[in-house]
Amino acid sequence: MMVLDRYRGKVILLNLWATWCPPCIQELPALDNLQSVLGGRDFTVLALSIDEADIEVPVSFVRGLGLKNLDVYLDFTGTTAKAFPLYGLPITYLIDRRGLVIGYIVGAADWNSPEAMKFLSHYIVRAAPG
Repeated sequence: MMVLDRYRGKVILLNLWATWCPPCIQELPALDNLQSVLGGRDFTVLALSIDEADIEVPVSFVRGLGLKNLDVYLDFTGTTAKAFPLYGLPITYLIDRRGLVIGYIVGAADWNSPEAMKFLSHYIVRAAPG
């Protein structure tokens, strides 16, 4: 969970995905756009691959899709998958500034929709420091 510790103090949208998962691949461009639009001091999107490969596989895959804004990580040890249950793929967890999970969604979501932007903005603003 060391990666998440780097982002403490931000609202995190943690997306667990794999290169062999068609709905995951479909969702990645929207996550990339979401990071571009809302990412910054208070919010970040993290794409965590559960592929059983080295980090170059998911990073190259994401870059091959033309995505430039996502921080891509690989769950080398399976530690994150143990801490965040995989009820299906993709699965996305919303984590508050204290590191607590405040919700999750199983399956691909339309992160570019006005509803998704409003929903996430609510948590980002609500959780803003002082």
